[in-house]
Amino acid sequence: MIWVLILVACMVVVLPRVMERRRRTVTGAMREQAPGQIANLPAGKTYFEWRGPVGGPVAVCVHGVSTPSYVFDPLAERLTRMGFRVLTYDLYGRGLSGRPTGAQSCAFFAAQLDALLENQGVDDIDLLVGYSMGGSVVTRFTADAPDRVDRLVLIASAGLGTKLDRYMEFVVKTPVIGDWLMTVMPPRFATSVRPDISSAQPEHKYRGTLKSILSSYRWALSEDMMQDHRALGVAHVPVMAVWAEDDDAIAATSAGRLAKANRAAFQDVIKGADHGVVKTHVDEISAVLRDFLKNG
Repeated sequence: MIWVLILVACMVVVLPRVMERRRRTVTGAMREQAPGQIANLPAGKTYFEWRGPVGGPVAVCVHGVSTPSYVFDPLAERLTRMGFRVLTYDLYGRGLSGRPTGAQSCAFFAAQLDALLENQGVDDIDLLVGYSMGGSVVTRFTADAPDRVDRLVLIASAGLGTKLDRYMEFVVKTPVIGDWLMTVMPPRFATSVRPDISSAQPEHKYRGTLKSILSSYRWALSEDMMQDHRALGVAHVPVMAVWAEDDDAIAATSAGRLAKANRAAFQDVIKGADHGVVKTHVDEISAVLRDFLKNG
């Protein structure tokens, strides 16, 4: 009996490592097949893509916790029609970017954005857009350097209250066991697919992605951004927040908390939209953006 228990214990310890080793690595060939480019930044490779007219006002889009930069494809197209030169990129641990280890906090991702802008020779951003966790990242970046951002747009933004189902709440709050579950039994959000990677592998089938997502939940998504939003109000940075009426990931109290922190922030709610609003309601978001750019 004791040998059976030892065998089971060994399998429990070894299984996550075996499963992680069986996942694919992002290769140079995959990056070469993609339409964008790679920047070798201090913390790792970063995949990025420019679109729109050269010389146009710069718009930078920062994605959320799981789906890489392609989530912005529909909105980036609309922004280029408005005349923007649009920069999208994959956060560390996602898509075609590198998988560095360490705590993935808002400061960690803000440093990646800063390094990418320096790499590309961009000093000031005319329009900085953050979706979901990306909203927390761009809020931190702008609060640290308000003179570099002309306008800030938050879409279904984290940082003012998030929702977790019981499974993810347990995984996030329980070290060791949570790490095991995340590797062996990834949640449903891990089935998002990147169509421009050969074989269209789900994101979670790439080595290092699930660890990065879990680290982001424990660090970036656990940070409360109220103080940063207050700083944006003091700095008089124009802020526009777009919320989804039926968002299952962002707390319904977020809009009220933002209004309390920064009374000058513009806010709008997309009726009938869930957390995927940046993909499903791009026309409505574009209309709100045009109004914000005109009157904000």
